[in-house]
Order: sequence, then C-alpha cells, then structure tokens
Amino acid sequence: MTITRADLELQLAEAKALAKDARRQKIEAEEAGDGDAHALALEAIDAAVAREELVRIALAVFDATGGEYGVVVMDDRVVGTVAVKLPPGTTREEREKRIAAVLGEPLLAAASSADAVPAAAPSRFVIERPGRDAEGRTVLDVRGKLEGGRAVPALRPPKR
Repeated sequence: MTITRADLELQLAEAKALAKDARRQKIEAEEAGDGDAHALALEAIDAAVAREELVRIALAVFDATGGEYGVVVMDDRVVGTVAVKLPPGTTREEREKRIAAVLGEPLLAAASSADAVPAAAPSRFVIERPGRDAEGRTVLDVRGKLEGGRAVPALRPPKR
C-alpha cells in the first residue's frame, strides 16, 4: 500500500483527537478524585503524544522524500524510518552491515544538512519496530540529536 500525504494528515488529526480526549478524561478523573481513571488517562495521553510524534516524523520524511522511508533533521534531532532486509538468524555483525548499507548515506546527508557529522555507527541510531513492512523488511526508527556539530544517537545503548 502506498502512503499519501493525505493519509498522514488524517493520522495526525486522529492522534491529536485522541490526545485531546485523553486530556479531557484526565481532567474529569481529577475532578472526580478517581486515581485509577487518572492513571489510565495519563497513559493514554503518553500513547497519543507518542503517536502524534511518529506521524509528525512520517510527514517530515514524506515531504523530504516523497515516501515513507528516509532521514531528516527536525529542530535539533535527526529522525526518520528505514527498512532493512534482516532474515532470521542474521548475526549481529551482518545486521550492523545491512543497517549501515541502508542508513549510512541518508544519515550522513541529514547530518550534513545541519553542518554535522554522525558520531556513531548507523546501527546505534535505530530501534526496531514490531512486525515487518509489506516487502517483509524490518522497519527501524532512526533517532539522533545534534550536539556541537555532531549527530549522536538518541537511544540508550543495549544492556549486555
């Protein structure tokens, strides 16, 4: 399925509506003194705000690339989404090579557009989404931040 800007704008409107509704529920729970409903509303707010951020990133990528995959600079962040073929049983070294092959150039281009250079391997900038895309590829979210002329990963390193 090909995604369009209109699809993304609809998703953004839906995410905003969910956030607004969750905020209303939070206020109602506060006024009623219902701690459980308040806690649920806070979780719903967090989820809606996270969804809204994902859609904003998708819109920025779409505007820059005309598609759903790519890397862009938003404010002081390097963000985006890439898809990589990672068959079952792929070793960590092979995974890092495949990610570098797909993400290396877009990451460098995005960082360069902000007069920065990547300060880590491309695989350090990604987190895997659940599931696969229509072509069976692993979808990876790209997250980095710009600091002093360098693009650094905005993700915590994995525990070993």
